[in-house]
Amino acid sequence: MKAALVLDGVGFPFSHDLRVIRNLLPDDWPAEVRSADLAQLTVWGAESRYPGSWNEPNAENAAEAATEARMVYDAIAGEFARRGMNAE
Repeated sequence: MKAALVLDGVGFPFSHDLRVIRNLLPDDWPAEVRSADLAQLTVWGAESRYPGSWNEPNAENAAEAATEARMVYDAIAGEFARRGMNAE
């Protein structure tokens, strides 16, 4: 998502909160990104790296997070391709 912001010339804060980053995307980015459940991805990807009282992830949590992350990635990569760029 930060690459999308760079592409559109949108500044962003140094934050790992994916909801904050997503909310900066212009409206013309795919709806799948705006509707994604990024709260859990933020917890598993950023907050859980630091000491705290986090629940241990299980296989179901991992599968859900992977599905959500892939959906966001695919939507952004598709938009890059639509704009004539390779996101790989």
